[in-house]
Order: sequence, then C-alpha cells, then structure tokens
Amino acid sequence: DDMKLLCNKVLKDIEYDEITKRLPINTSTGMLAFVLSLGHILFADKSARVLFVVQPNERNIADQRLLENELWSLHGIAVEFVTLADISTYGSIDENNYLYYHNPSHSNTKSMISVVYYRSGYSPNDYPSQIEWDARRLVELSKAIKCPTIGYQLAGTKKIQQVLCNDKYLSKYISDESERILLKKCFAAQYSLGEDSSEESLQAIQLAIANGSNWVLKPQREGGGNNLYGKELSEFLQKYQNDPILSGFILMQRIFPQEQYSLFLRNGELKILESISELGIYGIYAGDGSDQVVLNREAGYLLRTKPNGVDEGGVATGYSVLNSIVLEGNIPQDDTDFN
Repeated sequence: DDMKLLCNKVLKDIEYDEITKRLPINTSTGMLAFVLSLGHILFADKSARVLFVVQPNERNIADQRLLENELWSLHGIAVEFVTLADISTYGSIDENNYLYYHNPSHSNTKSMISVVYYRSGYSPNDYPSQIEWDARRLVELSKAIKCPTIGYQLAGTKKIQQVLCNDKYLSKYISDESERILLKKCFAAQYSLGEDSSEESLQAIQLAIANGSNWVLKPQREGGGNNLYGKELSEFLQKYQNDPILSGFILMQRIFPQEQYSLFLRNGELKILESISELGIYGIYAGDGSDQVVLNREAGYLLRTKPNGVDEGGVATGYSVLNSIVLEGNIPQDDTDFN
C-alpha cells in the first residue's frame, strides 16, 4: 500500500531498510473500497452511483478521496459527495422505493443510488434540524444499500460494547464457553450507569470518584474530544451520581498501553517523546439482514500514536497521528502470511 511504499523509501534513504521486511501490508483502503463495490454489484445496476454522506464544509477528506479514487479506477463506480441536507433537497424515492439523487447544478439527469456510505450522521450535531432527520428517513426507507443501516450504527455504540461484557448477553452470540472466556480476556471492565446501574456499577462509581485516573467516562459519541478522565471524571460522577443524566454514559476501566519513544513533527519542530499507541482492526461485512452472510472478514488496520499523557486519541481532532506496525520475532518470508 502507499504508506508502506513511503516507509520503504524513507528507510532506504537513511540506510535502515532492513526494517522494511517487518512492515506488514495494510490493505484497509483497498478492502473498504472493495466492500462498497460489492454492495454496488449486489444492487445490480451498473449505471447507479454511490453517495458519500459528509459534513458541510468537510475537512477530513484525505481518506475519502482515496476511497473515491479506488472505486473509480479499480471498479468503475462513480461517487458523489453530499450532505444530509442535500439528500433532503435533491433526493427522492420512486414507487418501488429506489433512491434517486439529482442536483441540477451538477448534472442534467437524476442518478439511481446503489450504496449510501455515511461519513457523517454519527453525532447529534449532524442533525441540527428536521431536514437532516427527513434525509436519514428517506434513505432508510429506500432499497439503497446502507453503510451502515440505523440498526448497525446503534450496534456500534458504547452501550452495546458495555452490554456485551456481560456473559448473559455475550452467550447469545457466542455459544462456546471456551471461546467466550478467551474473548473476554481482551475486554476492559465496563459498567452501565444511571437507571441501569447494578451493584457492581455503584461500586465502580465510588472507586472512580476516589481516583479517576484508572477510569474513562464515555458518552454515546464517536470521534475525539468527548470522554472524561482523571479529576474531571471524578468531579462529574460526584456531581451527577444520582442523576438520570448518567444513563447516557459508560464507565470503563482505563487501558494503559506499553510506552515507547516516537518522533513527532509539528509546526516544523521535531521532538522525541514518550508515546502510546492504539491498534484497531478493520472489519468488512455484507449481508441482507438475515442469517445469510455474503462477506465477513478483517480488512487491514489503523494504528494511532499520541504523546503519553494525552487523554483523547482522535487523528482528525489533532490529538494523535497515524502510524505503522513493525513486527518482531520470526517474520514470515511471504507477505501473504501477514494477511
């Protein structure tokens, strides 16, 4: 991928290219474009377009443009970038619930839409009026393939993560107890708050009030800048411990990754700082809402690195930077073994 090629070039220039053998291929951009193209193929109308739903005056466009390029250059699929308000104004569904989009200033004809890919719509701020809600409803009522549907989006909230820490609910999806035990070794403790508080939750709240440094308080939000840590967390819980407002939060045991030194270049100044990293594995899934699964597999990774002591971790919000994995130990000779 492009990042590995860049790393290879830089490491070769500084005569340290031995490490390039330890950089696994990251297939994330190609695989994300592939699953969007798969949705387009399953829709079965080659003339249709894909809609990327973005925020007004979108700044976080770099990876969006990479996906657009992959879809067009490798799959021949055209993309249109729109806002929720645009869909409300220029979108429509016919008597068969097919979704169409036509902005007269961009095109002379209306286009059928195969896939709607949301890069917006994950925060209440994305729905400032009924116009945006009407747009979301229009898309949900249509036959266009959604990425994600409302149900799938809700399944990714912090509340669902917390519920799945409970073996009672986890067993509904993973029946093998040995697999559940293995999986739960990777879980951090998470507790419901407010009206859903259990005895364990109340005990965790008191521990967090006494020492907030070991905990994270998370609202049902995506992106950086929303969580509470440390003293601020303790004071918030102390103030609202008997208030229903806590029902919108999850209390999670804080994870402390291994520290390492990293180079950070900001505002033209290079610094060597102690840092921590967070690894996320992408997954792609295609299905029709039944038990029939078309595709379900991993799709590369995202590694974010930030200076130690920085609480938040968003890249677009400026808290962290993108990084690459370097493998240690016995390295496979064939790159395909990394995938």
